[in-house]
Amino acid sequence: MLFAFLVNAKTTALSSVAPLNAYVHIPFCRRRCFYCDFPIVVAGDTPRKSAVEDYVECLTKEIDATAASGEGKRLGSAVADAGGLQTLYFGGGTPSLLDPHLLAAIVASMSRCFGGLAEGCEVTLEMDPGTFDAARLEAYIETAGVTRVSLGVQSWDSAVLHSAGRAHTVEDADAAVALVNAAYERGRDGSGGAAGKSGPGTRKGLRSWSLDLISGLPGEGAEGWAATLAKTALLKPPHVSVYDLQVEEGTAFGKWYTPGVFPLPCEDTSANLYSAASSTLRDSGYEHYEISSYALRVIGGGGAGVSAGSSAVLSETSLPPMPPLPPRDGRGQGQQSRASGGSVGSVSVGGGGGGFSLSVLAVPATPPSPHRSRHNSCYWSMRPFLGLGLGASSMLYGFDSSEGGGWDSCEAAATSSSASASSAAEVLKSSRRVARPRDLGGYKSWVDALHQSNPLQRAHILCGREIEEEEEEEEEEAQIPEKQNADESSSVSSSSQVRVASTTRTTRRRPAAVEAGLFDALLESVMVALRTADGLDLDKVASVFGRDAAAAILAAAQGPAIRSGLVAFGRPPQGEEGRSTDTTAAAAAAAAVADGEAGKKLQPEPHPSRCFGSMRLTDPEGFLLSNQIISTIFAALE
Repeated sequence: MLFAFLVNAKTTALSSVAPLNAYVHIPFCRRRCFYCDFPIVVAGDTPRKSAVEDYVECLTKEIDATAASGEGKRLGSAVADAGGLQTLYFGGGTPSLLDPHLLAAIVASMSRCFGGLAEGCEVTLEMDPGTFDAARLEAYIETAGVTRVSLGVQSWDSAVLHSAGRAHTVEDADAAVALVNAAYERGRDGSGGAAGKSGPGTRKGLRSWSLDLISGLPGEGAEGWAATLAKTALLKPPHVSVYDLQVEEGTAFGKWYTPGVFPLPCEDTSANLYSAASSTLRDSGYEHYEISSYALRVIGGGGAGVSAGSSAVLSETSLPPMPPLPPRDGRGQGQQSRASGGSVGSVSVGGGGGGFSLSVLAVPATPPSPHRSRHNSCYWSMRPFLGLGLGASSMLYGFDSSEGGGWDSCEAAATSSSASASSAAEVLKSSRRVARPRDLGGYKSWVDALHQSNPLQRAHILCGREIEEEEEEEEEEAQIPEKQNADESSSVSSSSQVRVASTTRTTRRRPAAVEAGLFDALLESVMVALRTADGLDLDKVASVFGRDAAAAILAAAQGPAIRSGLVAFGRPPQGEEGRSTDTTAAAAAAAAVADGEAGKKLQPEPHPSRCFGSMRLTDPEGFLLSNQIISTIFAALE
């Protein structure tokens, strides 16, 4: 089957791996910023109506063909049966250049094809200052059902905005913040519409909004950056994203500047700018929950998005900078328990407002802010997601060309807890990240080919799999090119030539016993988890990927780069019902890593001894060196 369903042994309820989170790319921009390498269409202040309508028509065609993929149960029906879309994110480009009625038409198409928007669906719209007024914002909220805005301010310094090629001014940003915050206040005070309802016509205000900044732009020194942070903290947006400038090849900055050379900041200055953002925003009441993401805490820990009755979590005082590796004979320091039990060793297979998840994220150290980006969190939780539009990427789980091609529940779905880990591993091995073409002509041809394919062919294309000849029903066979490199965009030259879009995952050197898909999924899971404040749950790693994998990661923490307080560890629970308090298994596995024996049996085990605990990078020191730390762990796993 193209999508499997897993069973939560405790509830015996099916949890769909259908993608319940969708990204839609709107490519139109007033100009190309000097740092931008996104797939965009420069359209000026007012895009041509015909060009915009033509793109929306093409996008709608892709939505229809995607929902109608697969034999038996179609993808749209699978999403509908799982409760509809949980998040819908419009990015770009500058989506606020799109007329509200056209955005509403796209939302209506998504709703029609995928069973509607789930109750409480987060609908995010990226907006640029200077592209909207109060009436336009109100129309986005009322007619298109927007519940959250991501506002691209980038800097509060006029000279810095000019140096980056931004189209707006500080005055534009001031006006935009006032409009967005007013809409948010309407949503907070009860005049924002029916609580919990989603979709057009149900709300008058926003549930949340984010302010985006970029550090390290030309001409922005420590004092200017401090002023930008101070003003942002004073404005108290519910969410702040702070991105470090990346100089990409082919951009204006890539042609003009060299990273680390004036007028760009040197490495030490960049680190100081990052640390300043972390300290300023955390001191102002924000939760630094992901390397680039900050969410305003809610006093008392209440509010939407905080699960009532959630498991107790690790406190900061229970996270020592560095635990000793368990000794080979298993006789080590006694394991300290949490305040109360938590679901440390389980594999998440659904629920929680985001559908199926094979997350190896640890339980948050404190109750999470309700203003965390739910859509972005789906990426960090390894949930499947849809990507629609020019250059967009999607990741779908459960593809198996030998099973017939429906989006039905898998006959081999787990029916007991003993099968859940192996089922999760099988789903992970099948995951594919698939990108649409980045040029407009190539994208339109790709959509035409998708639309003209039969339902089974569409599913193969969307899952990044080649179409087998025996599955062709058309007289003219599809021509499949050789596999592309990960950095190439896909394209089609005619409706009879279907080129599978590129995948971003590359196969790494690995132990012989580990299948490529599962090993690559392990690396990606580790990477995304360690970029979050919640960190990596090593017991979940052991459950899905094998105890040797968890032990290898733990052993890598003994390296000199990590010994300097860059990683914090959480202790596993003690005496919790159904959990082992014996550290012998962890000690033996870690010792095997030290002897170079790990990786020979990197296979999932349904009931590992849950004694590894969790690990996270410290803030800001660990986050600053995240690439080096993650590379060290990758080397240990390989």
